[in-house]
Amino acid sequence: MTWLLQRVLDLVDIIITWFNRRRYGALARQVGRDPDDRATADGRRGLILVQIDGLSHKTLVQAMDAGALPGLKRLLERDGYRLERWWCGLPSSTPVVQSGLMYGNNWDVPAFRWYDKESGRTWVAKNPRDARELQDRLSEGRTGLLEGGSSYVNIFDGGARLSLFTVSALGGSRFFENVRGVSLVVLMLLSPLRLLRAIAAGGWEFVRDLWQRLAARFDTRVGRRRRPFSVPAALFQIFASIVFRELQTFGVLLDIYRRVPAIYTNYYGYDDVAHQLGPLDGETLRVLRGIDARIHEIDVARRRFADRRPYDLIVLADHGMSPCTSMKERYGQTLGELVASLVAREDQEFVLDEGGSEVDRSDADARFLLAELEGIKANLAPRGQKLVGVLENLLARRVPAEEVPEWDLTRHGDIILRNSGTISLVYFPLTAQRMDLSEIELIYPGLLRGLEEHPGLGLVLGRQDGQAMAMTVRGPRHLNDLNDPTINDLLDNLPDKALVAGQLTRLLSFPSCGDLVVLGRWNSRGQTIAF
Repeated sequence: MTWLLQRVLDLVDIIITWFNRRRYGALARQVGRDPDDRATADGRRGLILVQIDGLSHKTLVQAMDAGALPGLKRLLERDGYRLERWWCGLPSSTPVVQSGLMYGNNWDVPAFRWYDKESGRTWVAKNPRDARELQDRLSEGRTGLLEGGSSYVNIFDGGARLSLFTVSALGGSRFFENVRGVSLVVLMLLSPLRLLRAIAAGGWEFVRDLWQRLAARFDTRVGRRRRPFSVPAALFQIFASIVFRELQTFGVLLDIYRRVPAIYTNYYGYDDVAHQLGPLDGETLRVLRGIDARIHEIDVARRRFADRRPYDLIVLADHGMSPCTSMKERYGQTLGELVASLVAREDQEFVLDEGGSEVDRSDADARFLLAELEGIKANLAPRGQKLVGVLENLLARRVPAEEVPEWDLTRHGDIILRNSGTISLVYFPLTAQRMDLSEIELIYPGLLRGLEEHPGLGLVLGRQDGQAMAMTVRGPRHLNDLNDPTINDLLDNLPDKALVAGQLTRLLSFPSCGDLVVLGRWNSRGQTIAF
């Protein structure tokens, strides 16, 4: 009886494989690349990278124990996969990790958002223009990991031939070059079972999310996280957790059949929900179960089409999460308000910029537009040239002179903060150059001491004569001097102090790093203060 059952199962598997080959072959031809294209049959093993955004090693193990990741647990227990810790580096953010993986280069990416003192421009990794320019710099002279492959829902594309929902490929000509991305959406809509599953899951998710947001308004438990009751926010949650997840999985399955050499897909729905509700909340674990099911689909397709191209599958995370409390909630003021209180004692006309709006880039945009107008002016009729002249005059009023003095002490009261979670970069725009700690102390007496003494701040870092320094109870000390007991105290509760000190020293050497780097305080349980 067992022999007969096994033969029946084998026959069913053969029929399913035949059906999927015919189905994916037809879909691939619709996309525009023949699945039998000999250029893809180069004999090399392929690579599939699946990123679960924001999932730490510790949380992964806890989620497995809670039954939220049965597929990954099966890979570990039955299929010989290994679970490995890895150090994602500092700062621990998606653009830093992905640029390192895709190009072997994450130099001068000091956080998720930062400020360029020389140009007066704020960079934000999720802004398409910023991501595109950053990718061009990081990839110069390098071959991307995804050359000729596919990128789904990433910050950078790694040289991929197809980039769908990838930030650096959004907007401009790059979007229109990737026509297959639009075709993929259409094909997804023509896949009835997957479409019905996405609609059903999306509708249920919408109702659940709205109900939980409404219920949370009446939840009086101490420390309970609350999300605002918002229909647009609930709809966005559907796209993050359902629609994008189905589209990118469908794309990966099709790419496996097409023998695409390298595929990188990022499931970021977990990161989005975990930031709001916590890494192990019931709703967060539910999102993980959905991601786990999609990874299982990818693994099944990888095995089923192994004769076309064998693939190595790597499931990774770009960073983890720490339970945190905002500085505002814990101490009644933001970091910017603290800085203002320390500086305003000396300067009553203090101006703080703790945001990261597009206004910071307006001068650079205006200069770019002026150059473009000048280029097309000669090709216009006289009437058009007059119109361009009027526009140039209007723009010229917005553009400050490019030549600025080395020091502009009239900006003594201007301080710019760029916050990214538990790290804040502090800039003093008196000069386009990085300021030493001694210069900061001279112009803002008492600021450094006030920051160092605040109970919500764990590290206050800067540079002096090119050396990485940390503010301590005994004043500034060399960050890499681990024989100094005050430095050891600052790095308490960290498993590898030398590694952390080295990474922070590298961060402080980045040209775009702040004049000061401030990190929220942490404790032995991993809890931290965020900005």
